[in-house]
Amino acid sequence: MRRLVVCCALAAMLWGGMPAIWRGVALAEDYNREALLDRDFSNRDLTDSSFTKANLRQSNLSHSNLQGVSFLAQIWR
Repeated sequence: MRRLVVCCALAAMLWGGMPAIWRGVALAEDYNREALLDRDFSNRDLTDSSFTKANLRQSNLSHSNLQGVSFLAQIWR
């Protein structure tokens, strides 16, 4: 996933200048969120309340490698 973030950010920076780097990071973050949600719903008993979409989303984002990237993006804006 880190490679995807770096590639998207680099492509955005080269294509649109330094301000566009955040669009590349946001694109990679959106892709990562969707991939994590899709992966977590496979082979699970979804009748259990602990596997609701909101709980999975919060759990995934708190353990995501993009947490540091998001933090840096907020600082540098």
